[in-house]
Amino acid sequence: MQRIVFLAAVLACLATPGRAAAQQTRAELLEQQRAERAAQLAPYEPNKLEKGLLYIEEKRILERLGQGLSGIYPRIGGFTTGSGFALGAGFRHALPGTDSFEVDVSAAASMRGYKAIDFRVRAPALLAGRLLVDGGTHWWDYTQEDFFGLGESSRSDRTSYRYEGLQVNLMARLRPRRWLSFGEEVGYLRPDISSGTDARFPSVEQRFTDTQAPGLTRQPRLLYTRTFIDFDYRDQPGNTRSGGRVFFQVGTGRDQHASREFSYRRTDVEIIHVFPIFDKKRNFAIRLSGAHVDPLTEGGRVPFFLSPTIGGNRSLRSYRELRFRDATYVLLNGEYRWEAFAGLDLALFWDAGEVAPTLDQIRREEIKTGWGFGLRFNTNRSVFMRIDVGLGGPEGSRIFWTFNPAF
Repeated sequence: MQRIVFLAAVLACLATPGRAAAQQTRAELLEQQRAERAAQLAPYEPNKLEKGLLYIEEKRILERLGQGLSGIYPRIGGFTTGSGFALGAGFRHALPGTDSFEVDVSAAASMRGYKAIDFRVRAPALLAGRLLVDGGTHWWDYTQEDFFGLGESSRSDRTSYRYEGLQVNLMARLRPRRWLSFGEEVGYLRPDISSGTDARFPSVEQRFTDTQAPGLTRQPRLLYTRTFIDFDYRDQPGNTRSGGRVFFQVGTGRDQHASREFSYRRTDVEIIHVFPIFDKKRNFAIRLSGAHVDPLTEGGRVPFFLSPTIGGNRSLRSYRELRFRDATYVLLNGEYRWEAFAGLDLALFWDAGEVAPTLDQIRREEIKTGWGFGLRFNTNRSVFMRIDVGLGGPEGSRIFWTFNPAF
């Protein structure tokens, strides 16, 4: 028995160094493998699109295009839909001797002859950032705006008109909470209508009379006001992933002619909500909006060029811009958006809308609908380019290339 115990002890002593050596060898092997993997790992290299977006954010280019930075900046777009690609320049700078006021001068022209000049004076951060004051002058010359007629119009009645105008205004917006603001705007508007320059279609006066297109022969000089309240709880207004907005405003335009024929009252409402899915890289977005305008005087009329419109890149994307107009419109937009990769979102959308003289006269069976898909090139805070392809409508497909979000 003693011999057996002795042999077992000897064998154990002989085996122990071998096991220890084997364990040491395995540890060294694992450490070597980890070192090899670490040597093979390279830092993450963004793709070309991500590099471009990072450059835009680092250089704060979008803030230059908006209202954030002083100095010379490019002006892209800013006209009505259908103007063609527009480009210009501006200069923004703080007024000497002030900490809050800045001046902003810009001008732009488009491929279709549209032109605009703006002069603004702003105080964007009074009362510790709670009060915005903005006033100035805006001049424009839109050479070939579309007009198809009021109400249920035919595509074959398409005409063009030239819309020149001068606007002077002053606006104040108070923001007592991050999500709540309200304010008032007062101004003067001098519109002028003349023959359109689009050689493909007749000018408006060749197809319509002043009865069919109020304001065609005499354009009013208007003093106007608008009062608004804005509940905005979106996470990023320029590229919303969650939250929403409720906006309501009512305003008047008072014709300075003795007849007061073109004095009007207008009401607008817009409701937006975005429902995020999981990590906000996918979401459903819904917008419901509407407007109504009516004369302030008995027998008065609303100028056709100031009537609410639908059609185009921010409303009915299966129809041409400014396609339908009347005293009242209702519009419903829905989008499903998802992130394809950093810097690019894809979207499927569905639009529905209609115009009529009054809300009661809108018929469900006459509502126009359409659907389509789109691409949104964006940073975390802003959609800086959007391409939408509108399908599903009876008037063919439409492609819209713009520099702002749909809603």
